[in-house]
Amino acid sequence: MMIRPLTLTAIAFATLTATTLTGCLVKQETPKPPITITNYVLRTYNDGDWIKYNFNATVTSGLTLINRIGTLEIRWGAKTLLTAPDGVTQYSVIEKTILVDNDVSDGEDAVKTVHYVQQNSDGSKTLVAMSGTGNQYYWLNDAGGATVTIDGIQGKAEPVKTFPSPLFVGQNYPYKYYLMDNCGIASSGCLDDVGSSSNSIDVVGNSTQRNTNIGNFANPFEINFSGSITPLGKNATNPLPLYFSIFDICSNGVSQHNGTMFIVPDIGIIELSNNCIALDGNGSNIYYDISIDSTNLSFP
Repeated sequence: MMIRPLTLTAIAFATLTATTLTGCLVKQETPKPPITITNYVLRTYNDGDWIKYNFNATVTSGLTLINRIGTLEIRWGAKTLLTAPDGVTQYSVIEKTILVDNDVSDGEDAVKTVHYVQQNSDGSKTLVAMSGTGNQYYWLNDAGGATVTIDGIQGKAEPVKTFPSPLFVGQNYPYKYYLMDNCGIASSGCLDDVGSSSNSIDVVGNSTQRNTNIGNFANPFEINFSGSITPLGKNATNPLPLYFSIFDICSNGVSQHNGTMFIVPDIGIIELSNNCIALDGNGSNIYYDISIDSTNLSFP
């Protein structure tokens, strides 16, 4: 169809009028390219660092499905020397506080677990001890209390590396630890097991782009994980006194977990999906996603 000169004049006039009424045409900004990860060594954290996550969960209790919205925060505190139960060995650790509120609508306080973490020169993290509230320390070892000698649990206090570094695709890292109680300073060992934790970390890729509240990342590490928590000793038939990690918040008893997380080494976890299954009636099955909301960490 031929456009007549009168029609062209009308189109030009309409365009000029629209431009005049709006002032000027808005220039569209070019989207920023995604952030490409070039560092594979895990970050060393300092006092005052923090990350806040959004928490979305589907809780299965019997035949009932409940959706919950909450928050999860990780805060790094003071660096200190922690003296082991032998009264001699000291570990240079940083306090890592995990605050979990899996339902912000119930008005209850977040559940707190404190990890005492040794940050190694290669970026790997070694867990030395934990606490819940107050100054009650629970110490780790990799032997457990299967054999108890006259001076306590065989293995004594032995920190366990819980995250390898640097990361690379194809990496598989299994680890297990026992948490111990009644560890008196200057005694030879600990008298009670609290429970055991078994985990496996598999780095399966780094080619999936993830868009988050703090940035669009081109190639974060994709990691599959699985594991279980088993109460032992005096806690075998009682609730555990604390969550071991962000993987097992469905239960304070026997549980299993498996899922996927994405990690940016200069930050930490940016996304995590977990299926946590309570096996002994001390909790509910929870499928939950956490995604990074904000942080004060600087990164490229």
